[in-house]
Parts: sequence; C-alpha cells; structure tokens
Amino acid sequence: MIRNYYPHKVEELPTNDETGKGVAATKMPQVELLDGRVLVRPTICDLADELGITELPEPHTIYDVAVVGAGPAGLAAAVYAASEGLSTIVIEGNAPGGQAGTSSKIENYLGFPTGVSGAQLASRGHLQALKFGVYFAISRDVVSTAQVDGVHRLILAGGAAVCARSVVIASGARYRRLNVKNHEGFENRGLHYAATAMESLLCRERDIIVVGGGNSAGQASIFLSSIARHVHHIIRGASLESTMSQYLISRIERSQQITLYTDTEIDGLEGKAALEFVTWTNRKTGESVRRPISNVFVMIGAEPNSGWVYGAVKLDDKGFVLTGGQSGFEATSYATSVPGIYAVGDVRAESVKRVASAVGEGSVVISNIHRYLAQRRLDFPEQVSSTNSDRSCSTVDGQLQSHVRAQHTLKEG
Repeated sequence: MIRNYYPHKVEELPTNDETGKGVAATKMPQVELLDGRVLVRPTICDLADELGITELPEPHTIYDVAVVGAGPAGLAAAVYAASEGLSTIVIEGNAPGGQAGTSSKIENYLGFPTGVSGAQLASRGHLQALKFGVYFAISRDVVSTAQVDGVHRLILAGGAAVCARSVVIASGARYRRLNVKNHEGFENRGLHYAATAMESLLCRERDIIVVGGGNSAGQASIFLSSIARHVHHIIRGASLESTMSQYLISRIERSQQITLYTDTEIDGLEGKAALEFVTWTNRKTGESVRRPISNVFVMIGAEPNSGWVYGAVKLDDKGFVLTGGQSGFEATSYATSVPGIYAVGDVRAESVKRVASAVGEGSVVISNIHRYLAQRRLDFPEQVSSTNSDRSCSTVDGQLQSHVRAQHTLKEG
C-alpha cells in the first residue's frame, strides 16, 4: 500500500501470550476497511481488489498493446503507446516503479539536476500514463502467455485473461539474496532490499551495511551516510570501477562516513527477534569481522522476472529474454522470437541496466509496434480490425482451446 500511495495506518496488536490475551499470530496480519469489515491474512490480489487499486481488464476487449511490468521501461512504453493512439493496458505484480522505484535518490537522470527519488519518478510516470488513458491491472502477475492468429492471450493470477495484438515484456528483475543460510529469517527484520526514507528511519546514529557494487548500492550508501553513524560498504569484487558510475565512486571515496571493503562477503547473521550481529570475511586475507549491526541493505543485482514466458520466447542461459539478431522475429533490437512480442529494460538480454536506458527502450519500441500492427492490418485486415465485434478475448480463448485439442489429437494419432 505504501508504494501504491494508498492512505493507511499501521498498528501493532499484542499477540497471544501465556495469559491468553491478544490476537492469535495465525490470524495476523489483519486489514480493517473503511466500512468496518476486517480481512484476515488477505492475499495481495484480494486486498488490491477490495481497495480498488487494480483495474481488471474487460473480458471482451483486445488491446493494441499489453505491457507487462510498470518499471521505467514499462511506464515509458505505456505513455508513448497511449499518447500515439494505441489502446494500452499495463499489468504489474506489485506497484509502479519496479526496482528503480525503491531507489532513494537518482542523480544522473536527465532533467533533475538535484536528483529525484525512484518513488517520485514512478509516481509521475504512472500519472502521465493515466492521463493518456492507460489501463492498469496492479497487483496482478502474469502466469502464462499463448498466441492464436496473431492475438496474444495473457493469463493473470486469479484466472483473468488479457488479450492484445502486441506485448511488451518489461517485467524487469527481482533482487538477489545473500548467500547465507539463515537470511530468510531476517528479511524485514534487519535485511532490506530498498533504501528509501522509510528504511532510513531505522538507521539514525547506527552503524549499517550496504552490500553491492552497482549504482543502486552507491546511491544507498551516499543517502544513508547522512543519517547513519557509519556505513560499511561491502563488495565481492576488487573495485567499483567497472560496475558503478564515477560520480558515485568519487563521493564514496571522499566520504568519511563510508568505509569500502573489497573482496569481502557476509557469511554470518545473528539475532533473536531481529538482526543483531553481522560477520563478514575478506576472501583474500581470510580476516573476519563481527560487528553489532541491525540493518543491512542488500543490493547485489537481480535475476530476470521471465518465468512466465519460459517456453514461449527464447531466453539465454541466465533467463534473460533474447532479442534482435538471429533470435528476433524481425531485425529490430527489441523483437523476441515470437511475432508481436517485444522485450525492453532489465529483463532483456544485453540491456544496459540504467533507468535512462530503460526509459529510452520503452519509448523506442513503440515505433516497432506501430510498424508491426500496420503490417498486420495489411496482411490480415479481417483479424485486426478494431470494428470487428465478432472477435473478442473470449473468442480467442475458444480458438486457443480448439488449437490445443487439435495438437493433442495429432500427437495421439
């Protein structure tokens, strides 16, 4: 609810203890709605529906463009598609902004000389897309995709379907975790994957750790160094030169509040109710350090959110979507192996993992989609006409099921 800007208040309730007072832990969390109803342990989808955050697609609509992911690349694609007259829907499993939306301050994005937070950038992009008439299905993950007669059918969590003439894969990447066996026990209890103003409240006058060699980690160190007592910045590599922008490296080197540890990894997390101690070791010297640390910010890269297209489009050995060259259905940089499906941003193989690059890819890909849709209208005018009322998402569903049955019969024969 925080990242979706929904007004709310958080209260801590006592759980059952030896006296039998309080609320059973198995019935937490609870959400009390404005009408007095209480939801006990609701799913993300159910909560989003109750609050009106998500907008489920019309079952009889075939959109021109379906954008999967509302990070910088997805929002840019949606804004440019809708502003140029294409009916557009964005499907996002969490909240607009993606990984960039959790960044405390982006200082090298054009047009913001004093910097802009990822949340602010995401909010403005979201509002801009809404202004042009983009539909948003928030807190809905895409679980699979299939194609029939040039129309793509995306199945969402919960069973709803979205049909579109073209698809932009902008599902980004998810955070990598520490290679420490008990790390899951400290997530949200000392381990953080974002460095926003909310997390910074936990760091005042305390020693903290930032892990990672990319720009997000550098931005977090600079931001938190003005709040925390000291920042211990840990990286596995020998330097930051090949992974971080020079302006961030210079600031880290000049700061007396930041100590950089190279060739180092965290190998121990300790604590009872929350994180209390952290141990890290230099891989070259073997020297280990154990410190009372209660907050660790983990920013060690990400893995592509491409599981929903596994088996549908070509991926590389790391799961990133292959585009262009011999892999693309057309000779453009963002075309995947399936006609009508494009990939932009962090989920795309060999993309530059920067906010500006993602926005650029999201805006440029729309010119490819215009050309693709125009060619489809010439080749199959009866299938792509927006005035053809006999063709709907439910019709595509029936055709797809018939196609699957036919394929099954052929295999048995």
